[in-house]
This record gives sequence, C-alpha cells and structure tokens, in this order.
Amino acid sequence: MNERTKDFTLLALILTSFVLTARVLFGQPTLETAKPPAYEQLTFGELKPPAEQVLPELRLRLEENTWRLLLPWNSQYQEAWGPVLHLLLAAGPAEKAGVPPLEEEGLLLDARFPAPVPPAAYGAQRMENQEMDRLVWHAADPEHLWLREAGGSWWKSRLWSQPGPVEALAGKMSGLPAYVDCREQSFRLPVSEDLLLPLVSPRMAPRLAAKEQLPLEKLVRSIFVDTALVRLIEERDGARIYTDGQKGLRVFDYGEVEFTSPHSEPGSQAIKPANALRRTAQFLQLLGGWTETLYIDSLRREESPAYLRRQWDSYTVRFLSAQHGYPVLAPRPPVSLRFTDRGVIYYNRQLRLLGEETEYARPLMDPTEVLSVAARLWPEEGKKPELQALTPVYYLRDPATYPAVATPAWALRFDDGRTAVLHGFTGTFLAWL
Repeated sequence: MNERTKDFTLLALILTSFVLTARVLFGQPTLETAKPPAYEQLTFGELKPPAEQVLPELRLRLEENTWRLLLPWNSQYQEAWGPVLHLLLAAGPAEKAGVPPLEEEGLLLDARFPAPVPPAAYGAQRMENQEMDRLVWHAADPEHLWLREAGGSWWKSRLWSQPGPVEALAGKMSGLPAYVDCREQSFRLPVSEDLLLPLVSPRMAPRLAAKEQLPLEKLVRSIFVDTALVRLIEERDGARIYTDGQKGLRVFDYGEVEFTSPHSEPGSQAIKPANALRRTAQFLQLLGGWTETLYIDSLRREESPAYLRRQWDSYTVRFLSAQHGYPVLAPRPPVSLRFTDRGVIYYNRQLRLLGEETEYARPLMDPTEVLSVAARLWPEEGKKPELQALTPVYYLRDPATYPAVATPAWALRFDDGRTAVLHGFTGTFLAWL
C-alpha cells in the first residue's frame, strides 16, 4: 500500500472517530427534531354517515285497516326513504302537542326508529335536539309533522313546504304486500294494537351460512399501532389471543372476533347521541367494517350510578344482520359494541353470510296459526306477555357449527323484552332470544 492511500485511510478513521465520539457525548436528536415514525392508517370500508345509520321501519296506511310495510333491508326501501327524509328536512321548530290523529281516515305515514335519534342527525337543523323514536304524517293534517320522544311525549312541527312526495310514495308502495292490524281481531295471546300481520305468508327456503372472512393481519395492525409489542397466545380450543398488556383481541376458528380494552372505562366526558353515532361508525371502520348487511338494532345509553357522577356514561350498540330480504337471528347478535369517550370497552363480531338455498322456497305457516301455537308457550292460567311484533326471519341455531344452515322461522317479540323463535314451516319452538 502506497503512502497516499495510507494517508486517506487514516484521515477517514479520524473523521469516523470524531462522529462516533460526538454521538456518545451528545446523544440522539431530541424528540422535537426527530422525525416521527410513520404509521399506516388501516380501515375497513367507507365511513357511514349518521343520516344512514338509524333507518326506521316505514308503515303506510292506504285504505282502512290495510297497510304497506317497508324495512331498511327491503329492495325498494331507499326509494321510499327519500320522501320521508324530505318531510323531516322541511319541518320547522317543534312544540309539545297532544296525540296525532291516528284514528282518522286517510293516508297515514308512520315511521318507527329502532333507537331514539335527534333530527339533527339527518340534517334537520331547524328542530330542537329532542330524541325521536317515531315520525307521523297524516293527510287529515297535511301541514304538520308529528314526532314522538322516547319518553312518549309528542311534538308538532309545521312543514315549510308541501308534502307532495308523500302522495308519490303512496303510489310506489301500493304494489307491496298488504298487512292488516289486529285491533278488531281476538287471539288466545294478548297482542299490541300496533301489530301488523301479512295477508299472504312470505315464501322462504333454508340457506347455507358461512363465516365472514376478515383479513386477520390487517385487523391486528388496525388495533395495535406497534405490533412489535404484541404477544400471541394460543389457547387449547384453538383460539388465538393478541395482546399488548392493555388491550386484547381474541380470534376463534369459527369466525368470532372479540376485542376488550378495560382502560377505556370509565368515561371522562359525556357523549351526545349524534356524536355516539359518529363514534360507532368510526369504531366499526377500524374493527372490521360496517357491511351493507348490518343495521343498528338498539342504541342504549348506560348511566353511571349517582355516587359515581364523576364517571360518565357509556353506550351499548347492538346490530342486526339482514340478508336476502329478511333478518338473520342467532343466540347472539352479529355485532355488539360498548364504548365511552375514551374508546372501545368491548367489541364482539360473529357475522354469518347466507349463501345458496338448500331446498325450494315455499310459504311459511299462516301468521294466525303461529299465534295459536305461540299461545301454548304459557300455561292457560298464567299471565301471558303482550306480543309486539311478528317477523319472518332466518334462524341460526349454532353459528359455530360447519356447515351451518339458516332455517326460515317466525320471530315473536314480546313486551317483556324476549323473542320466541318458531320454525317457519312446522311451528316447532326453536329458542328464546
């Protein structure tokens, strides 16, 4: 090696020594000047706006005692929901009133929400922030819109524009299957005055059911920002647990996903219902997505006890899955979520997707026969609860089995909070939910 090469090598070693010595003495750059790590924002699907989260059951009375019914999962629902939303946006400030003229003859629109929601969530900014669970418009009083609070009080609002879309809605819904109310009928079972029975039983067939295929790696990275801190624990039953010591994700082989984060409880701030809906959509976007088959079934605020008033309330949201025009019932809801302003406390997801039919479709048992069978669920001398709703559904007895088959059934919801499921073709009792 010549002398010039030796000089350059020695100079490089001296400069490297200076750099390394400086880093030892003065350390790394401060956090203020260091470049923050880049994390990828992982989401599942689009963020559902509040106006599309809580959709009501639409009832339209065209003739005396004859109704048309549309549910959010029916194919013609979006076309019918537009005129109803037009009424809500055209309503002015509301005032407390008596009861709307429900008994009078004429065209009647009755929208029933699955959870109390403020009109502002749909863009009705001129109205107060009271939470409504029912909306009524009657041709006998076409200039007003009636809203019912969750507590039962009615509010009356004057419309700023003519309700022309309601007449157009009547023409669109006239071709739908007809329903009748039960006010003038007698059964062996107490029934609500609001109960509607179809004049013609729907045709259904059993369907195969498969588990939802969520990308597990993406879900783990969405929940845990730094996956280097995550430990994997495999249980004897085949379930896998991912945890960083503060929150945990459990994944079962049959498709169930369970997430817990106890440090999110208790809450530190109160959440208004409209904000609770926004947070629900945000959480679902990070935890698997709000698919087109999921609908809010209930939104309940859980109040803290009086002696814990420094701890704010939490919200519990339960979802309903509806596919091929009918709800899908199982022992547990497909998605349930509990959260505070600090984040998710508990999340469970076990969504099943219905596939092809296993038999030919045929009519379900007549609704009046279903009521007669349901009356046998209680002793003759015992007090029977009041029937609130009778709905055709698909029932999954055990979602963990494979392959699972969804059975056509009738779901009877009573005022004691329970739902009885009867086989759609034979009337055999299947389960209490």
